[in-house]
Amino acid sequence: MKNPEVLFISGSPGLGHATGDLAIVHVGATSSIELTSLKKPFIYFPLEQHFEQANVARILKERGAGNEMKFSKTSPELLADKIVEQLNTNSKNIELPANGAKKAVILILPLLNHSIN
Repeated sequence: MKNPEVLFISGSPGLGHATGDLAIVHVGATSSIELTSLKKPFIYFPLEQHFEQANVARILKERGAGNEMKFSKTSPELLADKIVEQLNTNSKNIELPANGAKKAVILILPLLNHSIN
């Protein structure tokens, strides 16, 4: 790949996720789920000793989404190699559950009915 374009996206990253060939993220839940849903390759760096990000990283690993790296164990050369590897690998077709809202309604509705009576 000659002369790759590097974009730094902050705020609402949706457009960047949809148009980019590869993302490098800190493993926030929303970004990670968006990238997985879009079937985009991504490298994620969970903040070490951060409970929420460790949990998101665990879920991604279980589902085979993205590629985890550690800030403390990554050199510029290793990151460059991983970027090239990810760009030359087909994205995995990972299915994400799409029934979360329905499950929430089933759990919450009885609570609302109980509080009204």
